[in-house]
Amino acid sequence: MAQTDIDEGRPCKGSTLPRRYLIALLAIAFCNDCGPKNSPDAQAKQRLDVLAQAALKGDIQTVEVLHIPSYIESPVPITIGGLNAGWLRRATIKSPVRDRLAKVLGSDSPLRGGAPPTDIRWRFSFYSTSEERIGDLYFDRDCRLGYVDDSPVSFQSGLLNELQRALGFSFEE
Repeated sequence: MAQTDIDEGRPCKGSTLPRRYLIALLAIAFCNDCGPKNSPDAQAKQRLDVLAQAALKGDIQTVEVLHIPSYIESPVPITIGGLNAGWLRRATIKSPVRDRLAKVLGSDSPLRGGAPPTDIRWRFSFYSTSEERIGDLYFDRDCRLGYVDDSPVSFQSGLLNELQRALGFSFEE
């Protein structure tokens, strides 16, 4: 028995759904792209706000910093996995000053979506009092591009320096 197209009463050509349902599905698919989006830069800003609120409430107990200095040359760009496996410097900051940290993380400075960075050199991991990871910030060699968790972003100029001052440490290049 042949399938029949409901709209025109003729056999469907390879389709198991009537034409009007296919049209409705296509319309829904296109309209899904029309609504408000949770863009990567909006997700990154939201994650940064979560970190700022955690700092303000005193929920950030530890910040772990991993670093590969910019003078270290690599034949391939350093990825997040490469940084996590091959860091050269590590600092652990216990009980950071919450007001300073919240101010830096919650600043209204521009945080834009960006191209994925190609050479990751810094990781700041924020841990709660129960030692659960709250979030991560990654910076590239030039400290302009990076990630907030897994969202690629373009950071404001000087954010890395402000973050180091707020945490009370610095690595010499």
